[in-house]
Amino acid sequence: MQGLSNEDILFIKNLSNEMKTQDTRATAQPYGLILLQEKEELRPSGFGDGYVAVHDSESYYSFKDLVKGLEDYYGMDNVDLGGATSLYELQDTAEALQYNIDVYAFEKDHVPNKMSSNFFITEKAYHDYIDRDGHNLVKPQSFGIHLTRNSEMENLYKIIHKLADILETEPCKD
Repeated sequence: MQGLSNEDILFIKNLSNEMKTQDTRATAQPYGLILLQEKEELRPSGFGDGYVAVHDSESYYSFKDLVKGLEDYYGMDNVDLGGATSLYELQDTAEALQYNIDVYAFEKDHVPNKMSSNFFITEKAYHDYIDRDGHNLVKPQSFGIHLTRNSEMENLYKIIHKLADILETEPCKD
């Protein structure tokens, strides 16, 4: 096909094949993948996956770590937290106020990140991206989205497959 290099032709053929043969995650074609990252969001008490205690700009996700941090901070061997044995029990207590401890409920969720959002046509491209840039991401995951109601993407996918079929019959240039 005029104007396409052998690399272009091979790319279209391989892309179409990958799109047709990849795991669809039980989502009808066409579908794409978006990049999600783990994000911690504070919640009202009782509405989160866990609790975090904050003291002197340090975050503690376990009661044991908080006690050790307080002992180190105050130079004591025994910090009195009024019989509390968990971060949940510690919230809104006089002891929390005495030691300037704030306790929050939090939830970890996977959401798109404004600074590193991305969209992928294939799972292979997603994994290639993670291999190259995963060190800059926080527990990345992919999320498959159905694109049928997006006529632009639906048509683009159809054209990719049509082009691949046409190029399959054409000999490569030398």
